[in-house]
Amino acid sequence: MAPRNESELLAFAKLQAKRRNVKIVGHAWVRMSERGVSEGDVLYVLAETAFRAAAQPNARWKVDGYDLDGDNLGLVLAIEADVIVVTLY
Repeated sequence: MAPRNESELLAFAKLQAKRRNVKIVGHAWVRMSERGVSEGDVLYVLAETAFRAAAQPNARWKVDGYDLDGDNLGLVLAIEADVIVVTLY
């Protein structure tokens, strides 16, 4: 079942990140390289530090958290079955 609100999304993201059910899409790798963001940073945000999630009109979620260095990192998530597809904003 797809998350319906912020608390459900944050709990779902935490669970899926810990299970490694996260797919980082092509252009996100480019953005991550430009910003010095690692896959570990993305997983850390999802599993440990995400503090805000906002539903977007395109059935995606904007998620904010802190990376491994303590810097704010914004992610955009799409849910496909039990996999989280990630890009950065």
